[in-house]
Amino acid sequence: MVKKDWKKKFTDFVSGKPDKSGNYVIKNKYGMVGTDDYTTSGGGHWWNESNDGTTLYSPSSFRELGSY
Repeated sequence: MVKKDWKKKFTDFVSGKPDKSGNYVIKNKYGMVGTDDYTTSGGGHWWNESNDGTTLYSPSSFRELGSY
């Protein structure tokens, strides 16, 4: 999928922490859309994005880690 298509396909962005570790389409505090890995270990954190609650994620975009 082309990166610009993410903005059209995933529109269900929510705040908070995902229930499962995996890869998600995210929207950061600047409105940029991309992907990032999330892990639930240690209380949960994003690998490349801010963990201050400003990162939104799309639950419907979930993929198992290593499945791509």
